[in-house]
Amino acid sequence: MQSGKSKFKKTSGFTLTELLIYLAVFVTILVVVISFLSWAINSNNFTRASIEVQDNVWKALERMTYEIRSASGVYVPTSVFSSPGGQLSLATTLDLPAGEKITYEDFYLDNGRLFLKKEGSQAEQITSDKVMITSLDFKYLISTTTAESIQIGLALSYNNPSENPYLQAEANLTTTATLRE
Repeated sequence: MQSGKSKFKKTSGFTLTELLIYLAVFVTILVVVISFLSWAINSNNFTRASIEVQDNVWKALERMTYEIRSASGVYVPTSVFSSPGGQLSLATTLDLPAGEKITYEDFYLDNGRLFLKKEGSQAEQITSDKVMITSLDFKYLISTTTAESIQIGLALSYNNPSENPYLQAEANLTTTATLRE
């Protein structure tokens, strides 16, 4: 008879308790890594949407301001002022068609996109398809002491048909440009 010694030899390996602890630690680390990756992807999506909106706002306002400052006058009969879907028509002497002394150009919205149409040429899309203009408002400011000015109100949002909360980016800016005459 043996004195207090087990008949079984201890072999190397894991007990069930150790295995469950290791598995719980592994699952916890895996959940943390997946959560971090999900957060990083969503943050990247939000940043890209915000940058796209900001780039388009800057590009649209820069182009409209340049064209207004370069114009010789505002063509009021075809302009639509103080309306969320406004249109601005300008008379200009820049880039004239052959034989012309003055030409006209229009800024307008079509399906949430900003376009510039110069007389005698195709309309040029100013904003990308990734953004939607929700409001374009022109105000005609005239004074007896200063030159004609146009106040531009522009509101854009990222085109987000899936309504992903991480792709919700918008901007709402107002600026004023004065004709240099």
